[in-house]
Amino acid sequence: MASPRVRPLTSRTRVALAIARGIAAARGDRDLTPTHIAVGIVREGSNPALAALWYAGMSEDEIRRIPFELEHSLGEPPGRIPPRQLTIDLTPGEEDVLRLSDLEADHLGHPFLGTEHILLAILRADSPPTQHIAKHGVSTENYVDGMLSMLRGDPPPSPPTAV
Repeated sequence: MASPRVRPLTSRTRVALAIARGIAAARGDRDLTPTHIAVGIVREGSNPALAALWYAGMSEDEIRRIPFELEHSLGEPPGRIPPRQLTIDLTPGEEDVLRLSDLEADHLGHPFLGTEHILLAILRADSPPTQHIAKHGVSTENYVDGMLSMLRGDPPPSPPTAV
């Protein structure tokens, strides 16, 4: 499958997408969904999307719980893939998310596609991760406000704690 024409990805975005592919492949899923990608973003562990959630009011403990909640929402794996076949090429689901993310980055005038743009596109698409994040009191609007505060370099809402 040909790669969609999107702006360059940040290093953290590439890592988050690789984590998402690994999760999908290990489960035997044939397509990357917004849920896989959201889990990959959170599991990457240190990126602007997570900072934006924090700025939007989500606690560090709530952010750490997101991947467990989302992975549980994926349900039972469809099947096991032999270990040597644990790769997934660009899928239609991933391509859709990247296309929407590229539009978000374009709207903000950002030259690179980051995790913050991907999570924003997932939230705007009202996909399963949107409902999980909303349970923690973060709406798409709160996320956008948090993301813009983080990008401006505003002081964080509270000092981070050691993990």
